[in-house]
Amino acid sequence: MAIRPLAVLVVVALAGCRGRRDAADPSALPVPREGMSVAIYARAGGGWASVDDRRRIEVHGDTILLDRIDPSAPLPSLVIEPLADPRDLSIRACVRERLESEPEPVEHPAPPRAAATGMSPIVRCTVRGRPGTYLVRVLHVAPISATATAASGILRYRAQTEVTVAGGDRALVSTRYAITTPPWRTRADVVLYDGLPGKVTPPVELARGAIDLDGGVAILALPSRELPAKLRRVYDGAVRTDAVEPRDAQWRRDSHQAVWVHLEVEGRIPPGPVHVHHEAEPEGGGPLVVRDVDVGALVRRRLGDVTRLPLYIDDTLRGFRRHWVDRADGASLTDRFQLAVSNLGTEMREVWIEEELRPARHREVVRARPTKPAVSREVTRTVVELAPQGTERVGYTIHYEF
Repeated sequence: MAIRPLAVLVVVALAGCRGRRDAADPSALPVPREGMSVAIYARAGGGWASVDDRRRIEVHGDTILLDRIDPSAPLPSLVIEPLADPRDLSIRACVRERLESEPEPVEHPAPPRAAATGMSPIVRCTVRGRPGTYLVRVLHVAPISATATAASGILRYRAQTEVTVAGGDRALVSTRYAITTPPWRTRADVVLYDGLPGKVTPPVELARGAIDLDGGVAILALPSRELPAKLRRVYDGAVRTDAVEPRDAQWRRDSHQAVWVHLEVEGRIPPGPVHVHHEAEPEGGGPLVVRDVDVGALVRRRLGDVTRLPLYIDDTLRGFRRHWVDRADGASLTDRFQLAVSNLGTEMREVWIEEELRPARHREVVRARPTKPAVSREVTRTVVELAPQGTERVGYTIHYEF
């Protein structure tokens, strides 16, 4: 049975609690210090935040109130454990009440509106134990969505990366992360991850630091770093759309003629939009050409160890692409391509002709001319040298078994 990622975090938290309670001598175990730690996992606009809050509580009866619980956190993810001696305090059932806000004033004769309701960040729990002060750990997991608001607690982080290329083959990369925080009036150690636990590819740590959870936007900035970079002209003539599944014969059916100039950066650039500042001297001489380009999160691509950022269309180059599906029976499919690029300019140009591959159990390139393209996990690639006013053509067939 598959385990949902949210359940993975809850199971890990419960396992940690169970280990402390089963210890032969709980008082001999190291006691964590007070404070809050938050791990935020995000991928494609969603994810969750795992909150580890070590705090002191006062027990004077059979109930306690706990604040700083994300309103969107499901109560089954809430784990509370005493950190000093678990035999002195037992936490029972917890419930959360709804908040009711006052209706906004309106001018007569508009009809009155009902008060808005929402989940409270305060949880009431029944307890059994001697009166006194206890150090406890409060763990909970809050889901994150792209439509979340500040009122819902911890949100997904937003990244903005600046890439500066001023000639040569190096790029200066600087990244800042903006985190909208809940108004919890405390400080937390935060770690940001790209990816979700429980997936085939494990999450990658992006940044960490201490921030104030005051209801505002906290900033984590990474030190700038230099990475190898290169301009690349690429003709990948398929029109991309997510509306058609890769096994469908209509996938990547339509074509375009544009040859794009990409900035390829070796190394990981965090998810999110990228602003590229590029300065270069024209090959034929003349004044410095400066371009500032905003690259959206959806159009950037990662191919192996390279992040590819589209900058502009080379107007001196034209691409041509024809695509047929020779066979498609659900279990296998055969694509056939004719591809060409023409150089209308006065300078020699190197162009990479690429075709995105369908995900499949087995794939094979056959009947290629003039040579068989190189094949990676993501694309087929043929590198051509185009003389001024010249044209290069390639053709091949790809057979897939799903």
